[in-house]
Amino acid sequence: MLNEMKNLKQTVSSPENTVLVLQEENRGHKITISNLENENRNLKNRLSNLEDEIQESNELNEVDIDYLEDKTTALHAVAVKLMISSFEGDSRFLQYANLVQDILQPDNDTKIG
Repeated sequence: MLNEMKNLKQTVSSPENTVLVLQEENRGHKITISNLENENRNLKNRLSNLEDEIQESNELNEVDIDYLEDKTTALHAVAVKLMISSFEGDSRFLQYANLVQDILQPDNDTKIG
């Protein structure tokens, strides 16, 4: 009878131990899930920051291209005037040459590169 009681006690304690082990494993899995969720959130934030940087870079490149196109158009116009004035002996030749230098100077509020 005493042996039967011990066996019964071991049989009852074995499922209890199994439940405790499973509960501990479950806690470990919950922590792992929480860590993965945090890591996922961090990666989403990093991706968002990188997308913002790409957008900002694209906008800066667009501004630089527009700026350079404006400068090129102005230089073409002055180059034509320089050619015409040099052929015609125009006294404004030096004024046009100075205008080219002014155009080539970067604006204070515009950054290239």
